[in-house]
Amino acid sequence: MREGPAPRRGVGVPTVNESPLGGRCVVVTRAEAAGGPLGARLAARGAVVRHWPVVRILPPADPGPLEKALASVARYDWIVFSSPRAVDAVTDRVDRFPDGLRVAAVGDSTAESLRAASWPVDVTPKQFGGEGLVAALAEHDLAHGARILFPAGSLARSTIPDGLTGLGAQVDRVVAYETTPSSLDKRVCVEDIESGCVDAVTFASPSTVVGLQRVLGKDTFGRMLERSLAVAIGPTTAEALEQTGVSPAAVAHPSTLDGLVDAVVTVFNEGSN
Repeated sequence: MREGPAPRRGVGVPTVNESPLGGRCVVVTRAEAAGGPLGARLAARGAVVRHWPVVRILPPADPGPLEKALASVARYDWIVFSSPRAVDAVTDRVDRFPDGLRVAAVGDSTAESLRAASWPVDVTPKQFGGEGLVAALAEHDLAHGARILFPAGSLARSTIPDGLTGLGAQVDRVVAYETTPSSLDKRVCVEDIESGCVDAVTFASPSTVVGLQRVLGKDTFGRMLERSLAVAIGPTTAEALEQTGVSPAAVAHPSTLDGLVDAVVTVFNEGSN
């Protein structure tokens, strides 16, 4: 793992008595406003937070398929979630958890969102990600036409529905939310980069990787991450970074916002030793 950027003048390397991030400037690219959940966690650990929301999360352009599926959700054997935002979109629309429905979550963050909504979690894979979830569900009896509802973001990969269909399941995929580009001003980002105010950039989904590269352009994106640390929330996001030619300095484990913050702290602590 490469070392982090040298501390800026007046900041210094954090000591035991200082905040863990000691004034490091950390960029949040997920769709949240200033003071949002990730930014607040980073600030509480001593970071100077810059918000560059590169995507927006919106309700489905056509909510009909989601509402129709949820109106008869009790007819499904399983409902499979690949993100906390999909959990929110569903649990906000379902008043009472249907008896007999089994629930699978792609990772810890998604499972935490389900439990926070008082929904059970029957399966969470040991290896987080779509492939891991399919492998975990392969251990259950899906060979006889199990009905599965997969509410997901508009940009979600087809790994889960394709894998489950290959196991013999009948999968209904519906859009639970739309991920669209934001109106982030490139000039704001470049000013932060050129001022030396970017020590680390956090990526909480593959769409944030794609979105930030879109805003900055390939060359600027690459130059920034030659000098700054890229920290990914999980293996799927890390893979998206690697596809741009960037090796993440750290990957969160568990794949939650708290895990992402811990990964940022750890990578700077290791770089200062």
